[in-house]
Amino acid sequence: MIYNLRALQIFECVSRHNSVAEAAKELKISPSAISHQLKKLSEQVGENLFDRSGRRMVLSASGTRLASSLTLAFDQIDESVNTCIGTENETLRIAMCSTFGAGWFIRRLGTFLDKNPEVSIQTIMYSDDPVRVAAASDGFITIFPPDAGYWSLNLFDEMLTAVASPDYIQDRPLSATSFITTHLDRTTLAADWRDYFKHASIDMDLKREQIVQVSHEIFALEAAKQGIGVALLPTFLASEALAGGMVVAWHEATMPSGRSYSFCTKSARRFTRSLDKLTKWLYAEKRQGLASNDSAFG
Repeated sequence: MIYNLRALQIFECVSRHNSVAEAAKELKISPSAISHQLKKLSEQVGENLFDRSGRRMVLSASGTRLASSLTLAFDQIDESVNTCIGTENETLRIAMCSTFGAGWFIRRLGTFLDKNPEVSIQTIMYSDDPVRVAAASDGFITIFPPDAGYWSLNLFDEMLTAVASPDYIQDRPLSATSFITTHLDRTTLAADWRDYFKHASIDMDLKREQIVQVSHEIFALEAAKQGIGVALLPTFLASEALAGGMVVAWHEATMPSGRSYSFCTKSARRFTRSLDKLTKWLYAEKRQGLASNDSAFG
């Protein structure tokens, strides 16, 4: 290799901890040895990888790009060794947001386990950028485009449906209807509902006192069930309550949210036995949804 692998490893460790001292503890070498390697690496690549901010070292723009790429590269090396050496771990760690987990994945998980009893699943809920939890999971569901080094399978485009409890909407005029929103931005309050009214050609001047604010779509669904108002929800999240009659459609119009869900895994792990089984199952679920015109699949 043109570049010293140990120097790259040291640089990745320092960038991850944002600290020479912490990197020295992890790598069990002296801080001076780390500084020497970082200096040599900067000279070799011909760019400053860190900038100084007082007594702190801050990644430069080039350093930030290199650190992100190296973290992925070392993860792939680690996965390659784990995949090829020893017995594969059959416990799959799959990360996802709570809405997708509760509204789609968990409801269908039993079918996967029935067909693949030898594979165990560990679900992980994230609330941050899913790539940041990739080191703790084998795959994740995301609405963001995958980074380089990841393989992805698009599952479906999200559609939104307006729902409420049957008793709540019976003979209730628009002026007396409350609308539950998860959009809490003060400057564009209930932007989701304003978009929906435009999409459904509903002439509605939404007043602030008609807006019920909740921080999560699962809260919005429960609020709709309790007769607090009308909730605008992902169709896949509301489908079970709709089928059970706990809520009904407030309006026939559905609206695309602009979000698209995909399953992502590191390219180096794509064809490990258990991940391949999960991927094939997800693809079959996708095809079945398209064939049956399931609204959750767009």
